[in-house]
Amino acid sequence: AEYYYGVKNANQTAAYAMAALQIKKSNYYADFQPYYQNLPHELLYWAFWQLNKFEDSGYHFTMAHSYKMFEPKYLHDLRFYIELPKISFVIPTLGRKEGLQKCLDSIKNLNYPQEKVEVLYEEDEPRIGVPKLVKRLVSKATGEWVVYASNDIEFHPDSIISAFITARVNKKSLVSFNTQDGKISADEGNICEHFMIHRSMVEKLKGEIFDTEFNHVGVDNLLWAQMRKLSQNIWCKRALVKHNHFSKGDVEFDSVYALAWDEESVKKDRELLIKKLADLALKPYPLL
Repeated sequence: AEYYYGVKNANQTAAYAMAALQIKKSNYYADFQPYYQNLPHELLYWAFWQLNKFEDSGYHFTMAHSYKMFEPKYLHDLRFYIELPKISFVIPTLGRKEGLQKCLDSIKNLNYPQEKVEVLYEEDEPRIGVPKLVKRLVSKATGEWVVYASNDIEFHPDSIISAFITARVNKKSLVSFNTQDGKISADEGNICEHFMIHRSMVEKLKGEIFDTEFNHVGVDNLLWAQMRKLSQNIWCKRALVKHNHFSKGDVEFDSVYALAWDEESVKKDRELLIKKLADLALKPYPLL
């Protein structure tokens, strides 16, 4: 089957791959596991697609995908079997033209159909702060999902499709990306630095993904707590995002960071976060 796939003979590939499925796995230690799992189905979904047998192709794609859900090839080919949603990226930015361009370039290089991607960014000048600017950008977004990004991050090519699959399989409305190299603290601090959220949740939050009472610090913590209250949150380890932030230790604390991280503003934000988290825990959350 692999030979005929190599020479692009769909009929012969299908015949031998179907025959291969009839061979039951033994307990022999040298058996090549993929031959008894995803590979025959991978060959078959290609072969049946070439033969215009799309229903059969879809079945075998689903089978192959069930064995290796995050296989890059399957992540790419998913677009041929389900209707992928439109996704809106909202990027508040200030200065850092080079950082913004890196972020935009990483979006262009995503393993996701570009015709399903909408990018909205705006310079925060005159400055109103990230929470308010995000609200403004979200109000213009038309995607089924909204991705919060910033001018100091770069998306891994498979990050968005991996996050979408995670949301779909687990039936969640908010998926946070892996910006911490897989290291999550016990209190889940900073787990929701960047994320994608479904339009239905945006509406329930009245367009305020980030609470606009905040200057900057703590909005992600509150959002995570709100979604956890609704059992709608999940973290995706495979949704890798490189966060070029000063807290990582290798990026300069510049004048832009200083606007959000001055001592007085941080103090007020953290006091507000403590109050709002307490309110959230002590009484029914308004969304319910």
